[in-house]
Amino acid sequence: MLRNNSSQSRMWDPEGIRNVGMEPTGEFIFAGVDAEPVNEWDSENSRFTDKVVGWTYPVVQNWVNKETGEVYRQNQIEVAIDDPQKLDLEFGDKVRFEGLGGFYSRKSRKFRAHAEKIEKVKK
Repeated sequence: MLRNNSSQSRMWDPEGIRNVGMEPTGEFIFAGVDAEPVNEWDSENSRFTDKVVGWTYPVVQNWVNKETGEVYRQNQIEVAIDDPQKLDLEFGDKVRFEGLGGFYSRKSRKFRAHAEKIEKVKK
């Protein structure tokens, strides 16, 4: 499990995604070669283990809301998922997230995003 699990904290707020100009319920485009593994954190030894507990998926949004006509085009973000099973994706595949939220970390000076689930959009 990631250290900042969505069920444990309100930091993974959908408004955080909207604040950077993206729509959390919209479609995203997978924009990487492969997902990156998230390794388990061992608090006792203050280090990561070799056990994979999730994946981060680099995505961009280039989507039009059909109801409002609003256009969402944004640079890449990485979305972390707490699931050891990696979704098989190729560059350009469309995906949707369930429970997508995010925030800007002042400490690491990086935008962080997390979702409960990722699914490939059928063509």
